[in-house]
Amino acid sequence: MKRTMAMCLALLLGIQSYAMGVPAVDGYTVRIYASAPKAYKMAFDPSGVLYTGRGGDDPWGPHPIHRIGVGGGAAEPYGPSLWDPDAVAVDVHGAIADTAGSVLVGGQHNKIWYNDYLYAIRPDQSGTMIWPPGTTVMSNPQELEFDATGQTLVILDPTGQIRTSTGGATPTTLVSSVGGEAYAMTVDSSGRIFVARADGVIRAYGPDGSWLDQDIATGLGLLHCLAFGKGGYWGNDLYTIGNESLLRFNVGNGTSSVIGTGFDSLYRDIAFGPDGNMYISDYTAGQILQVVVPEPLTMLGALLGVGSLGAYLRKRHST
Repeated sequence: MKRTMAMCLALLLGIQSYAMGVPAVDGYTVRIYASAPKAYKMAFDPSGVLYTGRGGDDPWGPHPIHRIGVGGGAAEPYGPSLWDPDAVAVDVHGAIADTAGSVLVGGQHNKIWYNDYLYAIRPDQSGTMIWPPGTTVMSNPQELEFDATGQTLVILDPTGQIRTSTGGATPTTLVSSVGGEAYAMTVDSSGRIFVARADGVIRAYGPDGSWLDQDIATGLGLLHCLAFGKGGYWGNDLYTIGNESLLRFNVGNGTSSVIGTGFDSLYRDIAFGPDGNMYISDYTAGQILQVVVPEPLTMLGALLGVGSLGAYLRKRHST
């Protein structure tokens, strides 16, 4: 009797993501972590506080970005209202902003093309404009990422330009075109820049902006998400959402696998928190999903293919 009850419980845990009406990720629990209106790009600070940009809609703004405390729940407005505040990044060291721990926000002011800006929200929620609207020739920053040193900001423009800035200086062009429109970018520990284009192509560039010859993937449909795992169960692989699936790429050996299903093209970002879990922003539903790493191994979980060993073996098999 006890064994039957335990098996039923394990099966219920394995399908709980379906019951909640959220996507499923093989071997992991998926749950709603927080509500956040028009959730777009995301950034964690070292303590686990999550900041979310807000995607453009009608009206495009002005709107504040949002802050989600450790543990999730409802998001709260953070800082002043800004136009189309899509992209966010935490300036841990104060490399771009004048105060360490500031949140950088990039967007398009007053819904005017090539009227981009970069704004810094200090920890006390006061703010300062780093680049006033129209200072640079970018149309609408979609992604803000720091390199491995935390000193150089890498900016992706949807037109396909990649720019960099050190010390808050006006950004300079690193890559004039990635070959098409692009909405997602990430930087690995060696400084390589990976870009997901709107036509379903993922390609990589060296720290100097040189194309690394071969595309990582093609034919993935409209892409908005791209992030590297930060060790643990996720390894150091590259993750994206394409063709309604959560995909995992081992950049080193070129293998890939589908690890999740039920995603559409309106999921806007993937981020990994200090707690080791994956987070995905759902623009349409206005919420953040949390993909929780497996619980410690149990014999029943191993036999049913859930829990630590099941997830580990599946990942080993898929790569």
